[in-house]
Parts: sequence; structure tokens; C-alpha cells
Amino acid sequence: MKKGDSNIKVFLDNGTDPIAEGNVPNQLEIDTRSIKDGPHTLRIIATDVDGISNEKLIPFVVRNGPYIAVNGLKDNAVVDDKINLILDAYGETSLRDWRPNVVEVPTGVPFWYWGVALLILTLAMYYAIAFWSPQPEYFNSDSLTKEIKVNEISNDL
Repeated sequence: MKKGDSNIKVFLDNGTDPIAEGNVPNQLEIDTRSIKDGPHTLRIIATDVDGISNEKLIPFVVRNGPYIAVNGLKDNAVVDDKINLILDAYGETSLRDWRPNVVEVPTGVPFWYWGVALLILTLAMYYAIAFWSPQPEYFNSDSLTKEIKVNEISNDL
């Protein structure tokens, strides 16, 4: 680095050795496959031509491993007796032939969905019974009272 150039140093978490350093502007590519899954912090220290430094912290979460889905147990739940769990893990997003059905966790329909459906059905039935009143002209229309006459086919052939 030449004297008088602004520079940056990039650190991962609380590391003392920079993972990258150089003059600005600069471009950096971080391969997260070599970083443990979980929360991390990228610390960037920039120093200008006068030797004045500033620091920026960028928190991020690495999740390269498979995602784990659990149905039947929430965080900090109080439980007793037996617990039925549905477990699933998927992480095939880097595969060429990714199958979206592997990310579906089979779960039951929440109870409140049934309550909302029943409420809508009840209101529809109430509306149909309470407010259905066809106009009288529909009862006296020709389509309901007209007799249909069948023409006789003559055998004069």
C-alpha cells in the first residue's frame, strides 16, 4: 500500500487477522461455505489518507446446512406426557434438479381456519334464508306456466 492511499480491513466476528484488506474502492467475495452456520458479524475498518479510522459492523446469519423444520413443539413450551413431532430437514437449493416438494412440512389445518370457514358458511345460509325473496313476476312468467305442446307427426309418407 502506498503512503496516502485510503484502505480497508475486513474482519469476521472477533478475529484479529483480517480476511481481506486493500485500497479503496475494493470488491470482496466471501465464501460462506467455509463459515460455521449461525450468527456472525462482519467488521470493516476504513482508514483515510489522514490516518483517521472508522468502523462498521454488519451482523448476518449463515445457513448453508439443511434447514430443520419442527411441527408439534414451540420454543420454551411447557410439555408433559408424550409429544408427537413432525421433523423435516431440507437444504437442496444448490442441487441442479431441486425438488420443491422437499420443503413442504405436512401439518394439519389450524383450528381457526375451520372456525372462519364455519362462520362464512353460517352467514351465507342466514343471508339466503332471511333475504331471499324472488320477485312475484318470476312466479307468473311464461317459462313456468306455458304448456308445452308436442306436434303430432303425420304418417302421410
